Amino acid sequence: MNMPVAGHTAPSRRPGPATGLAARNRAAAERAARPRVGHLQYSVLAETAACVIPAMAAVALGSPNVAAFYFFPVLLVCLAFNTFFKNTVANVALVLAVMPVAMILRSLFLYNIILVLLVLALAGVVLRSRRQAQLLHRSKVLWLIGATVIYWSISFWLTGDYSSNLRTLELSLSAAAVLSLTKHREYIASAFLGVFISVFAIALGFLGYGDRLGFAVVNGESLGNPITFGEPLALLLLLLMTDGAKWLMLQRSTLIRIVIAGMTGVMLVLSTSRGAWLVAAGGLAMLLLFTRRGRTGIIAVLLVSAIGIGVALRTSRGGDLRSWATKTFSSERTLSNRTDGRSQQWMLAPLVVRSEPLWGFGPGMGSSVYARYSRLDPSITFQTGRQFFWHALYLQVVVECGPIGLLLLLVALALLFAADVRYWRRTHELMPLIGTLGFILIAVSVSAQDAVAGMFLGLGLFALTPIPRPVARRAAPDTEDAQPELVAPAGQLASQTRAAPRVPATY
Repeated sequence: MNMPVAGHTAPSRRPGPATGLAARNRAAAERAARPRVGHLQYSVLAETAACVIPAMAAVALGSPNVAAFYFFPVLLVCLAFNTFFKNTVANVALVLAVMPVAMILRSLFLYNIILVLLVLALAGVVLRSRRQAQLLHRSKVLWLIGATVIYWSISFWLTGDYSSNLRTLELSLSAAAVLSLTKHREYIASAFLGVFISVFAIALGFLGYGDRLGFAVVNGESLGNPITFGEPLALLLLLLMTDGAKWLMLQRSTLIRIVIAGMTGVMLVLSTSRGAWLVAAGGLAMLLLFTRRGRTGIIAVLLVSAIGIGVALRTSRGGDLRSWATKTFSSERTLSNRTDGRSQQWMLAPLVVRSEPLWGFGPGMGSSVYARYSRLDPSITFQTGRQFFWHALYLQVVVECGPIGLLLLLVALALLFAADVRYWRRTHELMPLIGTLGFILIAVSVSAQDAVAGMFLGLGLFALTPIPRPVARRAAPDTEDAQPELVAPAGQLASQTRAAPRVPATY
C-alpha cells in the first residue's frame, strides 16, 4: 500500500472545480473555433440557375433587355421567398452567386441595383441575428463601410455628381457580405459554386458575340467587361487550388473539382483579361511559396486547365486568343499599346503628385485632374484632354487623396497582409492571404471599386474575425442569443459555442 511521504501530499486523481471548469472551457473553445460545416445548399444553386440561365439564354438569342427584365424580378422573388420561408443567410449567398450576371445586366435595369441587393441581403441577416451584427462589428468591416461612405459623400459634395465614387460602397458591402457567412461555410461554398454557374452562363450567352469572352455588343447594347468576367474566374481557379478546395467543399470530389478547374481555366484565358491573368498568376506564385503539402492537387488543376486551353486553341476562338496574346506579349508593340494606355497614366502620375498638396485634389476629382494634366505632357497620347478615370486604385488614391492617402492605404493593406500570414500560421488556411493578394493585384490595373473585388477583400478580412472565449454561463439566459463573450483577434472563425456537431478532420 502506497503511503504519502512526510512533507508531501499525494496528488489527487479528481480535478477540483476550477480545474474541471478550465478543461471544459478549453474543450468548448476548440469546438467553437471550428466553422460550422454542413452540406452544400442546393437550393441556393437551384435559385442561381433559375435566375441566370434563362437570362443569358435571352442574351444569346439577341434580347438583352428581356434578359434584364427577367433576371432582376425573379431574383427579388427568390430573395423574398428565402426571407419568409427559409433564412436570410441564403439571401447573402444568392446575391454573391449571381453577382457576375447582375453586373452585366445592371445598366439595362437600374444601375445601382447592385447596392440595393447587397443592402437588402445584409440588412436581413443583421436585423435577424444580434450575433451576426456583433461579428461584423468586431471584424472591422464596419470601419471599411464607414470609410467608403465618407469617401463617397465628399466626392458628391465636391463634384455635385452622386454617382462619383459610388461604387466604392459596392466594394465594402460585398466584403461585408462575404464576412457575414463566416459561420456558415456551406453557404460560402454554395455562393462561390453559384458564381461558377453564373460565369458559365455568361460564357454561353456571349459565345457568338465579339472576340473577347465576357464582352459583347448585342443589338446595339454593350454588355460586360473582360475584367469583370475574368476576376471571378481567377477567384474560382484559386479557390480550386487553395486549401484542398475545401472553401468550395470539393476536397472529396476530385472529379468535379477537375471538371470545374478545366472549364474555369479555359474561360479565364478566353476572357483575354490581362488583369485577371495577373491575379491568377500572383495567387499561384503565393500558393507554391506557402504550400508545403497538396502541391499535387495544384499541379493537377493546372494540368487540366492547360489541356483545356490547348483544346480551345484549336477551335474558332483560338485565332482570337492568339491575336490578343500577341497584343499583350509581342515585343514589337509599345508598352502603351500592350497595356491599353495604362502605362501612360503611371508615367503622368509623378507630374500630378509634384503639383498637388499632400492631401490631394479631393475625392471625385481624379477624372478632371487627368483631363487637365494630360495636356501638359506631350508624351501622353492616351485620352489626352478628356475626363478619364485612373486605371489603378493606387493612382486614383494618390491623385484624389495625395501621398498621405496613398500611405494610409498601403499601411492598411500591409497590416491586413500581416494578419493573414498570422492566420495562416495558426490555422493552416491560406485563402485569406490569397484573397488579400488578389485585391492588391486587382488594384494595379483597375480602381477595384466593384463587388467582385469586394469578394477578394472579404476573404482577406477573414483573418480579423474574432474568436470566442468561453465563460461561465448564466443560470438562466434571458434570450436565445446569450453567448460567451467574443474577444480579441483573429486566427479562427467564430461559431456557436453550444455543443456543435463533430467536424470532419479534413476541414
